[in-house]
Amino acid sequence: MVITILVLIIFFIIFYLLNKEWYMIQMKRGNENPITWQSHGNGSFRYIDDDILVIEIEDKQFETLDITITDLFHLPNLEEIHLGLWYDTEKYDDEFIDHIFHLVLEDEQNNRYDNNSYSIGEKGMFGQFQRRQISDVSLIDIEELYLYIYPLKEVDGEIVQLEPEKRLVFTEDMELEHFE
Repeated sequence: MVITILVLIIFFIIFYLLNKEWYMIQMKRGNENPITWQSHGNGSFRYIDDDILVIEIEDKQFETLDITITDLFHLPNLEEIHLGLWYDTEKYDDEFIDHIFHLVLEDEQNNRYDNNSYSIGEKGMFGQFQRRQISDVSLIDIEELYLYIYPLKEVDGEIVQLEPEKRLVFTEDMELEHFE
């Protein structure tokens, strides 16, 4: 009887943790994409019958900031890059603003793409997930593309960008996969 109760308790704990973390697990494993479709204001969402191209990232961990990102998802006709990121909420206290980070893409000619939008997912047991979108990015004629992640902190009522962490995320010789 005691063993049965213990097995049921363990089962419910595992079920609870998996259920709480399922969304983040799916994003981390690449089974879901972090694309955020934009509403036109009339209830419909922008959709282009277009392939979603995946930019596979080998090293997804930004050690200094303690952030992990998903692969990047490029929508060529919309000129958008979408990605997800997750972090430990305990590391980022109340001095950090809601979206905590500002993302910038920069190409080899120092053109900066920083038209950001974001969506904060539910907080999981082991971290927070955010969907990110950077607009006005076409990969045509880009040889290299770097991702900068800036932590944002509120200091004396003003938002301050702290030291970023930088990573090469795209080169022109990369083969892009189609997301299924």
